Amino acid sequence: MASVLQVQINQIDHYMAQPGQLDNSDLPKVPVIRIYGPSSTGKKCCVHVHQVYPYFFVEYDGKLRLHSVNRYISKLTHSLNHAIALSLKKDITTFKHQFIRAITLVKGIHFYGFHSSYSPFLKVYIVDPTVYNRVVTIMRSGTVMKTHYRVFESHLSFTLQFAADFGLYGCGWLNLSEAFQRGRDWEDDYDIHFQMSSHFCQTRMPLEVDVAAFHILNRLQVTARNLHHQLVIPVPPQPPEPLVLSVRELWEDERARRRARGLNPTPDMPVDPSESSRSARTEWVAEARWWDDIRKRIEREKELAVPLQAQKDWEKWVMTAFESVEALWEDSRRTWRPAMSVDPAAVDVDEQEHQNDELDIEVDDSFSADHLSQLVENEANWEMAVERDILLEGDAEDVDNVLQEEHEQPFQIDPEDTLEDKSRLANPSARVMPMRTSSAPELVLSSLLKECSSREPGKMQLIGSPPCSPRRLPLDSHISFASQLSNLPASNGEVGVDDRSVDSNTSPPLKKRRIDFAKDSTHSAYEISRRAMALNTLRLKIINPNRYIYAPEPPSITKLLETMDSHGIPRKIYRAPFYSNDNDVPERPREYGGLLFFPKGNNESLEYLDNWKEKDICPLLPCDAFAARYLQYSGGWEFSGHPPSVRQVKNWLASEPAPCKRSRRQLRSQVRLLIWAIEGPTQANIYGLKTMPAGGAVAVRETQRMTVMSLEVFAPSAKNPVPERDEIVAAFYSFRDVDSAVSSKMVIVNVPSICNPSFRKSEVELVPNELALLNHIVDAVLELDPDIIIGWEIQTASWGYLNERGQRTEMDIIELISRAHEPNNRPKGDDQWGMRHTSTFKVPGRHVLNLWRIMRVELTLNIYTFANVVFDVLGRRTPHYSHATLSEWYQDSVPGHTTTVLRYYANRCTMNLEILEDTEIVSKTASALSAFMFRIAKPESFVLLSPSRHDVGRQNAAEAMPLILEPQSAFYTSPVLVLDFQSLYPSIMIANNFCYSTFLGRVNEFQGRQKFGVTDLDLRPGLVENLRDHITVSPNGMMFVKPEVRAGLLGRMLAELLDTRVMIKQAMKGVKDDKALRKVLDARQLGLKYIANVTYGYTSATLSGRMPAVEIADRQAIMLINTTEKWGAEVVYGDTDSVFVHLPGKTKDQAFRIGYDISETITSRNPYPIKLKFEKVYLPCVLLAKKRYVGFKYESPDETEPGFDAKGIETVRRDGVLAQKKMTETCLKILFRTQNLTEIKDYCYRSWQKLLEGKASVQDFIFAKEVRMGTYRQADEFPFTGGPPPPGAVLAARQAITENAEPQYGERVPYVICRGPNARLVDRVFDPLELLNDCHLHLDADYYISRVLIPPLDRILSLAGADVRKWYIDMPKAKSLDIEVASPSKLRQKEMDDNIHEHFFNYQCLACAAPSDENICDKCYSNTESTMSGLLSKIQLGEKRLLDTSRICWSCTQTPLGEPIECVSLDCLWLYARKRAEERLDILAVLKKPAERLAWSAGQKREYIPHESQEGWNLES
Repeated sequence: MASVLQVQINQIDHYMAQPGQLDNSDLPKVPVIRIYGPSSTGKKCCVHVHQVYPYFFVEYDGKLRLHSVNRYISKLTHSLNHAIALSLKKDITTFKHQFIRAITLVKGIHFYGFHSSYSPFLKVYIVDPTVYNRVVTIMRSGTVMKTHYRVFESHLSFTLQFAADFGLYGCGWLNLSEAFQRGRDWEDDYDIHFQMSSHFCQTRMPLEVDVAAFHILNRLQVTARNLHHQLVIPVPPQPPEPLVLSVRELWEDERARRRARGLNPTPDMPVDPSESSRSARTEWVAEARWWDDIRKRIEREKELAVPLQAQKDWEKWVMTAFESVEALWEDSRRTWRPAMSVDPAAVDVDEQEHQNDELDIEVDDSFSADHLSQLVENEANWEMAVERDILLEGDAEDVDNVLQEEHEQPFQIDPEDTLEDKSRLANPSARVMPMRTSSAPELVLSSLLKECSSREPGKMQLIGSPPCSPRRLPLDSHISFASQLSNLPASNGEVGVDDRSVDSNTSPPLKKRRIDFAKDSTHSAYEISRRAMALNTLRLKIINPNRYIYAPEPPSITKLLETMDSHGIPRKIYRAPFYSNDNDVPERPREYGGLLFFPKGNNESLEYLDNWKEKDICPLLPCDAFAARYLQYSGGWEFSGHPPSVRQVKNWLASEPAPCKRSRRQLRSQVRLLIWAIEGPTQANIYGLKTMPAGGAVAVRETQRMTVMSLEVFAPSAKNPVPERDEIVAAFYSFRDVDSAVSSKMVIVNVPSICNPSFRKSEVELVPNELALLNHIVDAVLELDPDIIIGWEIQTASWGYLNERGQRTEMDIIELISRAHEPNNRPKGDDQWGMRHTSTFKVPGRHVLNLWRIMRVELTLNIYTFANVVFDVLGRRTPHYSHATLSEWYQDSVPGHTTTVLRYYANRCTMNLEILEDTEIVSKTASALSAFMFRIAKPESFVLLSPSRHDVGRQNAAEAMPLILEPQSAFYTSPVLVLDFQSLYPSIMIANNFCYSTFLGRVNEFQGRQKFGVTDLDLRPGLVENLRDHITVSPNGMMFVKPEVRAGLLGRMLAELLDTRVMIKQAMKGVKDDKALRKVLDARQLGLKYIANVTYGYTSATLSGRMPAVEIADRQAIMLINTTEKWGAEVVYGDTDSVFVHLPGKTKDQAFRIGYDISETITSRNPYPIKLKFEKVYLPCVLLAKKRYVGFKYESPDETEPGFDAKGIETVRRDGVLAQKKMTETCLKILFRTQNLTEIKDYCYRSWQKLLEGKASVQDFIFAKEVRMGTYRQADEFPFTGGPPPPGAVLAARQAITENAEPQYGERVPYVICRGPNARLVDRVFDPLELLNDCHLHLDADYYISRVLIPPLDRILSLAGADVRKWYIDMPKAKSLDIEVASPSKLRQKEMDDNIHEHFFNYQCLACAAPSDENICDKCYSNTESTMSGLLSKIQLGEKRLLDTSRICWSCTQTPLGEPIECVSLDCLWLYARKRAEERLDILAVLKKPAERLAWSAGQKREYIPHESQEGWNLES
């Protein structure tokens, strides 16, 4: 059937309206679905969909006769209407209540548990969606019919039910077979495209139509799959196309793109080569025991077995749950027809007697209206919390490790305390609706599951010594001593044997050196030489007393390496941490974590040379009398290495890359910039910025049909503006249309300082007052008609502020800019989540996006200021001014200042659109997991349970948890492999067919019950025996049927999502040149990834199947790795789905070969698609604790430069300061590269000294932590709660009082800790700008070093035997009293303050810093030329530094040269450089006085400068 109208679903909501010709109802009001979006006519359209009602299911356990069902339905309808009216406190004697549209009998399949027959359900249609949760709560409470009903499918919203039933999804197209156009009562001339409707236009859309549910053609694309109402083995094959229409469209889109490029429409899918080589799944530890219990259970149930029943008669005249969408349609519109007619004579005698009886209303009157209202409110709050946080309960495991993305850890809101079931206590006579069981299967199939053959575990030999301890290289019988001597320490401090062959032609010549030994000498050198020369010398031919010829050939390199492996000799001996300075070696060993560490000094020093052990020297050497007779009287020749020739040195220099030559000016500039900063990583792209597509023909994007409008407002105020007081004087908006073209405009209240303003990229509109400004914004919204409206701070500086100012003039901004008129459906202030998160601004018909709060989820930053987000996303700096500065500039008479304010807000408004575009927020939003499950379950007539909060609280705790091994904390110098099970949880669910619908019950009952999540299964006796050959048992004793019986819905959904994601990633490889298209495809694959990520967490966190099976993969992998001798490996850590394998003494190349071998071996032992992926090699690394490790990673054998990879430590955490990150990463890199603890100690001393001397940059010591105002206790409660709020909260509360600047909920507030007399930390918290602007404030160096910098370093370096805290204690430190250095003249003039540190003064020469009572000492005064040159050099350097930093800031802020710079962006390092340069201006002024005096005395200047007028100077600066 062809469609007459197509509308894209950009926005969807619902409302209540009077019924019309399409509603087929005589109710006072009916619900109507409303859809907004562009249409096929070229106009934006609003579609009103009629005959759609919210619904839920309840079980029906009465008689399945027509009259019995009708009587029960009628009684339930009246009773439920009565109970709802009572809960709403209506007068039930006069109120004509009808809240239930209809109740119908349907048949469906229970989703929870394996059921193979239909069960009867009652489908309850609700008239008003606003009372939906109230009705569900009443049904569960036992108030109606004395029954605690179990409710199904009530956790889906009204619009989601509608979308799932009709195959619709966001941004998809709604296809209509017929439409009725609404007329406009205010327009006489408009285009008529369709038949006229009886309704008038309700919205401001150009086209508005009415349709009924049966006009939607998308429903025809969703076909019924009746697969589970009877047991058929094997199950019928599934259709090849994806079951979810939105996923199917992705495949069709890719096929169309390939056709356009002239390729085969079928996408190329990669084939896993390991799939064909998989062996049968091996048994886990407890599987044999579970099968013994299954056999015992089968024997017990043989006498109780119930045969499978045939199809029942009632099933023939009842709709399925999928077909019940048509239940309320007219007969002519229905496609369903009953299989048989109902015989009117088939009526029970009892039913005939009661046919004419008046129906009773069965409602428990003991429930008061207040009690019912309380139940409804509590349940509604819980449902809202679950709906908002459903995606946050999932597991954060990656679906695929091909791409490495960084995410803000999902957080989880703690649930409220479980509500006691007061209704059950108040109504003890109420009964609980039992779960109905399915009919029994009739087929008995063959053969039990065979046990896999077990492997004899080999004995594993640990090679090498533990980390951080010295290692000795034993000499094997087949290795000559000369070859041992050739393995001298390399430049990187390692001792090893190269795998490559040695070319004797290119080796330098050897020089012979005579060594004479006494005949009876017992010197160790004599024994070494004697035994070395006794190697394989059974037959020696004497030529002369000093020369010998060896008969046997020396062993080859291959033979040598083979014998090393066979005798357990490591290929490489890695150097343990050491001190290059012997004075740094501690006197006592370091004890940490129950272990003793013995760090040693310089390995080139004889003091730390290990004693030679005789038993380790060639234990298998033949020492017979023949050899001893010729060797005991002779000396020996020892070969020493020859120095390289001149040619070799020149060749080496030519092969090395030349260092990058930089000018002296560049070096000085870099030194000046970094001299105050803590030394840290200096990689080329320190911020990880990415190149974005630049537009043009290559960057052509798919048509974007969502229009966006960004708004920013400006209200002058000395502090942060308040809507009740401060008027809006300027509004700025930017609009992006469907073609991605952006237009901007300013609306400004006319002021004298603005005359004929003009801007290059923005139009300007002058209005007389604020009221005209508000009207202009409203008109612009109605004219542009955006689908999405955004702002950086919606509530405080954008649309929310505009709305509150409108209320002051009695203008309802929300009503005026909305697409539909519905003032009564707006929230009445009961949205607590929205109030707390400042998200109460909602516009009917338009999406409202608070950009700042979205960025908190999308990006991982230390602070989320607008300037920092712009720098991270757009890659450019933008200034930040305080609101007081902007207000002062706007009210200034200088036109340039006013123009700066207008340009500042106009740029912010435009950059909002750029941020939204570059982060792909609109295109990569993903549907909820429940929506995907329902879209697959609906056509198969599955009915999903909706548990209450009480049900969720009563379910069993998890019986099996993910396997996480405690790491063997150490510093590993040898390679450590990282192997990860790719998509472990989804793969386990697919491989083992784990799903709610395939669950066959527990092997052993739990307390006499078959408890499964929130349900109790009552399976038919004998069912397990019938399916015994088709059962999979999970490690925790849960039984599931195999795919040949029923393919699990979760497995099918995951396979569909993962296959589609693989297809999209393959398509990305073919469009490498089109960066814009790659962004679109990448957004799609990320959306699929997010959905698959939460699947496993959804099963355990919400409805709780409690089905973890990590034991299948991890435990068997660990046992195999530890017991395979050829690998010589040991598992030192297991992190849920990954294992860390230590390879002592192996080289990097060996590690990669062993890693691939382990991956292939374990993958072949697991069923498809479980796959162990070899990710990387750490060399070296540090394992600290669970989820905390760091190392140098190599992802391929060809990599020469490793990457720094860290997880869970301070280098990637955001709760510390930048200096902490820099120092931790730098110390780790020094440790990994050199193992030199002395170098680390020197670096720490330099960094700490900067902070102690006040020379460190403030930016490196700023904390930024989240603050949630309103969740902390009051100050008078501190003594009882253990302390005050966090420092950030204290500072935020102080700023809210002094500056009216209360932070948003969850905003990261920056602060620093300063020195002060108060001992409490919260009393020493200051804003970083206060520290920069107040010369009396100084960073608390001791707090930062002892409490912030040392703890992470001590945790890491303690594993190398270092005591970092003792380093700081032993460090020579100058005692600082904050002494201000001043000249004697200033000392006599200065008024003493109350601060004691200002009473201390120091007298030094300004030129040489020697003690002096005068500004210039006598020695410097006598050397006038040299002294004046030094002073002028200092002055020039300080002035140039200030000029350079100011020029950069002038350029960035577009401030005229010479004007003061007011930018206070805490995210920009140039702010701190400029502030420090400005601080030194006072010193420069002091230096100029002595320079002028010296110039006068030298005859260069005749003006006399009196000594008493000289100013003081601060030497510390």
